Amino acid sequence: IEAFEEAVRLDPQFGLAWAQLVRADGLAYINWDRTPQRRDATRQAVENAVKLTPTLAETILAEGFYASYVERDYETAKHHYETVRQRFPNNAVAAELLGALARRQTKWEDSQQYYRQAIELDPQNVFLLSDASLTDSGMRDVVSARKVLEHARDLSPQNSTVIGMLASTYQMTGDLAQAQALLDGVRSIDADSWYFQVMANNASFLHNYGPSIAMLKALLSKPEQLGNSLGDFHEILADLERHAGQTEAALQTYELARAAFEAALHQQTDNAEFISNLAWVEACLGNESKALDLAHKAIALDPASRNSYTGPSHEETLARIEAHFGDKDHAIAAVQHLLTTPYGPPVLTPALLRIDPDWDNLRGDPRFEKLCQEPVK
Repeated sequence: IEAFEEAVRLDPQFGLAWAQLVRADGLAYINWDRTPQRRDATRQAVENAVKLTPTLAETILAEGFYASYVERDYETAKHHYETVRQRFPNNAVAAELLGALARRQTKWEDSQQYYRQAIELDPQNVFLLSDASLTDSGMRDVVSARKVLEHARDLSPQNSTVIGMLASTYQMTGDLAQAQALLDGVRSIDADSWYFQVMANNASFLHNYGPSIAMLKALLSKPEQLGNSLGDFHEILADLERHAGQTEAALQTYELARAAFEAALHQQTDNAEFISNLAWVEACLGNESKALDLAHKAIALDPASRNSYTGPSHEETLARIEAHFGDKDHAIAAVQHLLTTPYGPPVLTPALLRIDPDWDNLRGDPRFEKLCQEPVK
């Protein structure tokens, strides 16, 4: 973002830079900075791009990106992407964005096909490969996910995000040893939340908490470097401390996570991911009613009916909260539904149900134990 902003400062007539800034700002908006300021910056960038270079492929894609990720106007976005596909059939970005849009609209097989077309056009794009794997993993197609992620790893062998994503596919099938071997082979050089979340999950699954707790504490010793990810990292650490039996430490860390999420939500009142995370933190602090209210709020803000990629993840958070407080009937019904629903990874699988301690309150119930069994092929 800073580089593109500097480009348009040096040359305000640089339409391509304005168009590329739309995607950079838009990614920030959907991932961690859903503030009015970021939304306005994205809108201003797309308006400038359209004014300066309206027929440029990147400008038309930027219009679609803004429509999809900021306005949630999927049909307008698809129109722009398809326009580029027709005019520039070798444009890999158009195919990629159509793939991302398709999975938001429950068209997961279409999403897979679009991403395969994009990879054929741009086979050495690590970001594209990683993005494509999210569709495969969301569909629980671990063979395809591993294939594209192994290709991405070959291109960028020390990329901690790629390694974390690849390790998570082994967690999905219960192969924790392979997941750990991958995680041990690389170290994140920055605050890579994907890598650290997968690392912490594996520590919980293996009941080996010490090394991960130490790494997270070292990372959190410099909170100014974490920005809006601060709450995420406090939450990851608190979960580890809770599973390790460090109850008092966990409660203190959950309080820090709550403060970070609440501070972020002052600027981003409709950020469903932060609200969902806060719901889980409140649950772990023992506040059942508040946790349930927040979980339902996240679902209402980002429902699966409008976004089949991220929407079901909020339903999973609600199910985890229900399980946490012993509401077996609602939690098991939700898990049964989620096991057959594609959504943004990590998705629930029978293997993960068997090893994730957050589902321990459901163990022994025949309905849950049945869900833990691998489906007959």
